Amino acid sequence: MKRATLLAIAALLLIGAGGWARGTREAHDGISIVATTGHIGDAVARIAPQADLTVLMGPGSDPHTYFPSTREVQRIQRADLVLWSGLELEIQMTGALQDLGNKGFEVGKAIPEHMLLAWEGHHHDHDHDHGDNLAHDLAHACRHLGDEPVAVDAVISGTLPEIGGVHSRFQILLAAGTADKGRLVYEASRSADYLFVLDRDLRLEIFDSHGHQIADEMHGHGPVDGCPAGIKYYVFELSHADYTLAFSRGDGGTELNMVVERIDHDHDHDHGDHHAHDDDHDHGEYDPHIWHDLDIWTVAVEAIAERIGELDPANRDVYRRNAADYVAELRDLKAWATRRFDEVPPQQRVLVTSHDAFGYLARAYGWHARGILGISTEDEAGVRDIQELSRFVTERNVRAIFFETAVDQRASRALQEAVQARGGSVVISQDPLYSDALGENEPVDTFIGAYQHNVNTIVDAILGNR
Repeated sequence: MKRATLLAIAALLLIGAGGWARGTREAHDGISIVATTGHIGDAVARIAPQADLTVLMGPGSDPHTYFPSTREVQRIQRADLVLWSGLELEIQMTGALQDLGNKGFEVGKAIPEHMLLAWEGHHHDHDHDHGDNLAHDLAHACRHLGDEPVAVDAVISGTLPEIGGVHSRFQILLAAGTADKGRLVYEASRSADYLFVLDRDLRLEIFDSHGHQIADEMHGHGPVDGCPAGIKYYVFELSHADYTLAFSRGDGGTELNMVVERIDHDHDHDHGDHHAHDDDHDHGEYDPHIWHDLDIWTVAVEAIAERIGELDPANRDVYRRNAADYVAELRDLKAWATRRFDEVPPQQRVLVTSHDAFGYLARAYGWHARGILGISTEDEAGVRDIQELSRFVTERNVRAIFFETAVDQRASRALQEAVQARGGSVVISQDPLYSDALGENEPVDTFIGAYQHNVNTIVDAILGNR
């Protein structure tokens, strides 16, 4: 965080009675609650509609760069409870919010760690460059085809066998005489890109725990230097989770040898004129955009209700009932969103947006997400970023890219021009996505309305309906 910002925060902390945590509260009717974001504010309005609610960040606000005014600091001082998203979403305010003590509640801390998405593995442009490094990765993987094998039987039905790990040769017994060669479960140990090398020309498809097919980042076949003839390879972006591997449409034979490599290049390539995303901005360990996964947001809503109930135990049961009603609507929303996303063929489920805000949504529905900028809107996209992403968009025949309400559109236009320079074509969506803030008017002024808008905008643009 830059020195000027730190000094400004320090000055605001001295306003009034010694800072946010020690501010005196004026008498008023009801509970006084401050929420940093519209997503949290909308949840509070549903859980505790009688509360005196202040939402700091209105329509079009960018939480990555937001800094409170003097009046807002005074509202924070007077509040009974301050709810903030956390995970360093409100990066300019994080230190001051943490100083609130029991008066503050970081919603992100209520989410189990296994549900969170590690942002380092989810932001691709700085994790690896498939172009130059793929040949090295393939050669390295093929060396393991000579290792002592781990034998496993792929099955068509029943309980699927489980495998895991990298740098291992799996000797897989396949079903004979059928297009479906069998399935098994693979455990990805962490969020990263995974290279699957097969010693036969088989089709490999991967599905998440919800049955959504994961689109591969790339695939190909031999000849490849350092590899036996006839190999087939796939690259998939996977999170820390279990996935079903399905083999099909291969040549004769009942045996397959497969090696799995996790692609970790540790940011060791030369960025040249490229602005590294993490040079000036201190991101947290996890992607903070948790509201895009409705399973996670359900946990958040229930945690918010419990925290308000601690403040007002006489009405705890009311808050819990209201939260339960809201959670039921969120579950209906997820079922509807799943049906809409399933309208898009798996090979077209690629979501390119202004910044890396939709990783949770992509993981929840089996899409592949790429951001022009990084996790924070303060990140910058250099020439190399745009060129790498334009190559990806062209090779994958991506139909649409999406801009966001709180992010400058110049990066989206630059990407579109770079794709056109490669002889490709991609449209920028007519309507923006609501990534970090809600909208101003109905229906996008509520969380559910904004979520429905995003789903419809993505599906309609990809399918060419608008």
